[in-house]
Amino acid sequence: SEVFEKEAGVLYNMPSAVRRSVKKRCAHCHLPGASVGCFHKKCLAAYHFACARSLGCAYTPDDGRSTWCPLHAPPKAITPLPVRVSRSVAVNRSLRLHRADEGEAQQAAAAESVLLQVGQLKVLRLGRPQPARPQFHERHQIFPLGYTARRRFHDLARLPPATCEYSCKVGEHAGLPSFVIAHPTEPGLCFKSS
Repeated sequence: SEVFEKEAGVLYNMPSAVRRSVKKRCAHCHLPGASVGCFHKKCLAAYHFACARSLGCAYTPDDGRSTWCPLHAPPKAITPLPVRVSRSVAVNRSLRLHRADEGEAQQAAAAESVLLQVGQLKVLRLGRPQPARPQFHERHQIFPLGYTARRRFHDLARLPPATCEYSCKVGEHAGLPSFVIAHPTEPGLCFKSS
């Protein structure tokens, strides 16, 4: 894919990809905004990420940046496209906690306080692990109910280089974990996964 992350939180080629995708129609649903293209040199197919996943587009595991339409996927390509990204986090300094006086406590209650920041990701609530519910954890990952974070990213409601802070939350829907990414001012720009 033309957009990639080299350092934590730094996306490369994003503005040009957004400009290009606004004009590009999805080969599956035919709506504008397609940004996942086939890596085959002569293929012009492009998809929305959700459409590419449901259609069976694949990726090449060696570089993680090459996506392929079902017609051009090489034998070593893997489906479906991944939706989970794993990244290790290390804290290289000691954390100090102090008791807040009454004024500080009121200030913290008025504004959401950040527990941890990794690049552009600000963790507001760690959530509650659900050890008795196997659908909320796997061998290498957990989905803590109530996890809440914000991440500054390109504003999909305005043209680049505008950015905004999206909210990211782990909730529950029909007994399964639900991950929701919401735009701060546009209710229609809400991405849900379960």
